[in-house]
Amino acid sequence: MTFKSIFSIIDQLIGSFKPGVPAPPASPDISFDVALAPTDLDVPQFPERPDGAMTGSEFANHIMTMGPFQAREDAICNEILSGNIPDFMRYFLPISVSIGANTIKYLVSPDLLSVGSNSDYIRVPLNPLTAQKIAATYGCTLPTSKIARQIWTAAEIKLAPNPNGPPYDTYMQSVDAFVKSNTKINNALVGQPLGKLVSGHKKDIVICKQLLNDPSRVAIYGWFQLNGVPIQGLNPRDHGKGYKDYSHGVRLVSRHVLINGAPYDLFDVLNNSSLCSLISDDSAYDASTIYSR
Repeated sequence: MTFKSIFSIIDQLIGSFKPGVPAPPASPDISFDVALAPTDLDVPQFPERPDGAMTGSEFANHIMTMGPFQAREDAICNEILSGNIPDFMRYFLPISVSIGANTIKYLVSPDLLSVGSNSDYIRVPLNPLTAQKIAATYGCTLPTSKIARQIWTAAEIKLAPNPNGPPYDTYMQSVDAFVKSNTKINNALVGQPLGKLVSGHKKDIVICKQLLNDPSRVAIYGWFQLNGVPIQGLNPRDHGKGYKDYSHGVRLVSRHVLINGAPYDLFDVLNNSSLCSLISDDSAYDASTIYSR
């Protein structure tokens, strides 16, 4: 099934939303549920948010008319690396999975990578090169499709997909499309405390073994419906690694994991034939070069 036909079916099922003037993102209840990570796992450390940093709405307006996609990509990367992320995104949440005699525990960001403050933030789709650069800076990586499913299963807040609808063209990659999607997600979160694990609202950029055979592509997966079935099955073929649109999100997964209480690097787990099934549907492979520039 093609990318366009998938969205056409979704549009028929859910209904379309007509383009309009971007509105400031709606703010969910800004009560902050600080879920502290277990002390036996290393928590990713982000710089403090700079004084006077742009809010999500201000940043969206700042990049709204930027020229080449790469300029926008660089602007987003610079904001995040400077520490301009909501405070609740600094508290990663633990997930524990057992298969047979082995148990893995790892940490994930509670929501998707965002720019701004707790009260005004925007989720920022990125191409996988920028996403992995940011992830690597903080000792993280992107999820596998199996990790994405584990996150959805563990999520305290499961949101139904809410696509923007047509047009299915370059508009999907516009900041206007990002803002529309972000506003709808935040409207669905009104009354929910920040810091809970949220899933279902975007597709994930993922890593997978197939990318070793064609490193020029990006793999996407997810947009889980409330019944747990993803709208987007694993797709490592249809888009080049410079692509992203409003439906994509960036989930950070810490590479520091514990297996049966012993520390491992997540990449070493993926490359271990006895352990990789804990977090991957693929046989063992070296994921360390995926989405490298």
